[in-house]
Amino acid sequence: PTVKARFLGWEIAEPRGETPHILSGWGEVTFRFTLEVNEPVQMGHHGITLYNSDGQMMWGTAEDNLNLEPGRHVLSYRISSLPGKPGMYSWMVSLWENGEQIDIWTCVPELLVATPPVGHPRDEWAGFLNIPYKLDVDKSDAR
Repeated sequence: PTVKARFLGWEIAEPRGETPHILSGWGEVTFRFTLEVNEPVQMGHHGITLYNSDGQMMWGTAEDNLNLEPGRHVLSYRISSLPGKPGMYSWMVSLWENGEQIDIWTCVPELLVATPPVGHPRDEWAGFLNIPYKLDVDKSDAR
């Protein structure tokens, strides 16, 4: 039997690095997920989640009312930044129609966030995020 639709792959589209699955810079990033549709999908539901290496959900969202004709489709997510601390992450993408699962995929390869660590030097105080910052210390005349 023909599969109605299937996710085929994913990559970092922008900024384009040497490896399409390693994020090494700060700022806006676009992730692309390729979907092959063999039969029309009406009023589809698409979900996406990002998990850290411990399996904790870091982010997720969904879109409803997708109408997809047969052919190859690229689902692009442009986000202002991905400030996860350095390490391995995994995407999970899904497509549903009328409450029935069409495809669910834990994307391979995993996403490697390779930005320089800027959090607390002791891991237990660093948290989940890796947010660049600048500290200013000004002497105050107030007493």
